[in-house]
Amino acid sequence: MNVDADMVKYVANLARLELSDEEVSYYQNQLTKVIGYISTLDTEGTDMTNSNLGDAQVSPTVTRPDIAVETTVGITRHSSIKVPRTVG
Repeated sequence: MNVDADMVKYVANLARLELSDEEVSYYQNQLTKVIGYISTLDTEGTDMTNSNLGDAQVSPTVTRPDIAVETTVGITRHSSIKVPRTVG
C-alpha cells in the first residue's frame, strides 16, 4: 500500500501537527515502508482479537466512592479523581 501526501496530511492534522512539504514527503516514504513491512508479517493462525494477557485475572469493578476512600485527597467537584502529587 502506498501512502499518499493527503493521507500524511490527514494524520498530521489529527495529531495537530503542521508539516512542511519536505516533511510530508519524508513521512510519506516512512509510512509506506512501515505499512509494507506490516503486510509481510505472517498472521496466519493468529487470533487477532486475543490481547494475549496470559494468566491475567479480571478483578471486580471499583466504584468512585471506593476509590475516594483509598486516596488521600478524594474526588473533585468535576468527578475527577485527585491523588497526591508525586513529581517535583
